Amino acid sequence: MYKKKKIILVFSVVLLLVVISGSILVFYNRSSNTTENNNKSEEVETNKKEKKADKEKDSKEEVSTEQEESNEVSDKQEDSISNQNQQTDSSNSNANANSSSNSNSNSSSSNNNDVNGNTPSVSTTPPETTTTPSVPQEPLTEWEKLGISEYEYYNAKLFEWEEVAYKDINQCISEASRINTTYGFVTNYGTVSGKYVNTVGCWVTIYVNGTEYYLNEFKNLGYN
Repeated sequence: MYKKKKIILVFSVVLLLVVISGSILVFYNRSSNTTENNNKSEEVETNKKEKKADKEKDSKEEVSTEQEESNEVSDKQEDSISNQNQQTDSSNSNANANSSSNSNSNSSSSNNNDVNGNTPSVSTTPPETTTTPSVPQEPLTEWEKLGISEYEYYNAKLFEWEEVAYKDINQCISEASRINTTYGFVTNYGTVSGKYVNTVGCWVTIYVNGTEYYLNEFKNLGYN
């Protein structure tokens, strides 16, 4: 009985030691894993910070490089502008010097001409004249020359009070003969001269009771 108790006690102590050692091993493994994970995370963070610092450094270097390039470009532009200004000033001074020398030479030559009594010869070239081709114009008509219309040229009477009975003298003769035969009145006829042409037409007059009437007036009296 005593031996059984002793064996159980020993077994319990051994089991306890095994449990304690196992627990220690598990705790050690967990702590080592935790330490490794922390180390890894720290390394990752460190790498991230280093990469970020490198990027910021590179961006700063790029900005400084671009700024240096822009400064070089602006310096070159300023140099070119200053060179152009110097060239412009020199050209203006040369032009002024040339104009003053030309004016001095002209004044000296004019003075020499005045002293010698000779007039300077000035060569002038006649300006070029451009001639436009002339368009042939049609000759003016007789009424255009007088400044009147064609109708007025052929129909204007010499006297305003004259009456044109017909354009043809033969018509005036036959009408005067008809009225004389029909009514027994004395008739007369003649040509109407125009202002611009020889003959405009012809007239017919009828004497009724000693009064002379033109053909139009005679017909207004009721005669045919």
